[in-house]
Amino acid sequence: MNRQNVDNDGEDGDHGPTLVASNPRTYYTHRDSTSFGHLSGTVIEAIAAIRGINPTETRIPLIDVLDPDALDTLFPRNPRENRTTGHITFTIEGLTVFVHSNGHVILRE
Repeated sequence: MNRQNVDNDGEDGDHGPTLVASNPRTYYTHRDSTSFGHLSGTVIEAIAAIRGINPTETRIPLIDVLDPDALDTLFPRNPRENRTTGHITFTIEGLTVFVHSNGHVILRE
């Protein structure tokens, strides 16, 4: 399977999560500067890209599943505060989301 990036337009692009497996559909992304370094922003942007929606126009109910501030506090961007191990798994919008302490995010349908 070829890896491809999914962007907010639903086309191949340089943004958004990368499709890494087709059965089940599995995507990879990581915390970056476009989400201001917050894992909650990375998760919301990835879900929006996978679902082909604009996160500023369509509500993605992360707060209904877990507190975004708690996620950002659990795995902060500051290298002096980063945890070296750990992960959290939750389900949202039909996706199982695996968030790792190193900023890697896997989303599986």
